[in-house]
Amino acid sequence: ESFVRKPERPFSVADRIDHKDGVQTAFFDEPETAPPAPSIIRDNTRPFNSPEQTVIPEPRPAPLLDPGDEADRFRLPDRQPLPVVREPSEIETESGPRPSFFSRLRVVGQLQATYILCDSTDGLIVIDQHAAHERIVFESMKPGKGASASQALLLPETVELGFKEAEALEKALGGLLALGLDIEPFGQNCFVVKAVPALLSQGSVVRLVTDIAEKLVETGSSTLLEQALDECLIVMACHGAIRANQVLSEAQIRRLLVQLDGCDTPSFCPHGRPTWTRYSMASLEKAFKRS
Repeated sequence: ESFVRKPERPFSVADRIDHKDGVQTAFFDEPETAPPAPSIIRDNTRPFNSPEQTVIPEPRPAPLLDPGDEADRFRLPDRQPLPVVREPSEIETESGPRPSFFSRLRVVGQLQATYILCDSTDGLIVIDQHAAHERIVFESMKPGKGASASQALLLPETVELGFKEAEALEKALGGLLALGLDIEPFGQNCFVVKAVPALLSQGSVVRLVTDIAEKLVETGSSTLLEQALDECLIVMACHGAIRANQVLSEAQIRRLLVQLDGCDTPSFCPHGRPTWTRYSMASLEKAFKRS
């Protein structure tokens, strides 16, 4: 019996695959699993191309300036003009603010129920409400003004003072009557108050008379009666003025500003303190380093 020997399957098939960076040889046990021939790979693949990069054109240099425009190289960019700062002479005169200065202000609000903030053409106006109203009451209570008229008390009040205070008050009763304060002696160191100025009718009468008597003792007997009465009038104005930490409505603030325009000396209270101050736009710009 003859035997026919079949040819053995080749042990491996080598195929060469070309790459960009070199040549690699791979061996496969089965011919069916061998990769396609390099010619087929080259036919079925596209040539390798790097991604296109966007080319940004370089900016062109600025044209040279003409010799006549050499100064333009150092010219700063234009800035917005600052608000016009008005000089104090446009707001104030030698005797004080110009007429209707306060009534023309735009009321911004109230600070800590003590200061009135207003907007003006020059900047910020701050008004001390107590000092301003004290000036208004002081001038309105001067003899000859309608506000010095007396208002009789429904129930007269009795005030007891010390010896010095009683003696000083008794000497000034005639002058106080001209200011609208009707007081009569009521035995030893006591006094009875029958009428007070209309502006002071809502306050404490006992405290008012006591403060006036103490002020008369403080001024001394050598002081002229007219000067002593002025001091009494200052005390009365202080009692009749609105206080700090008192909330005011916009209508009350507006009325105060109109009345302040009618005063002879609106910039100072009777004690000499300023009634208002101004923060100009220039000072505000400087404070915020905007200038």
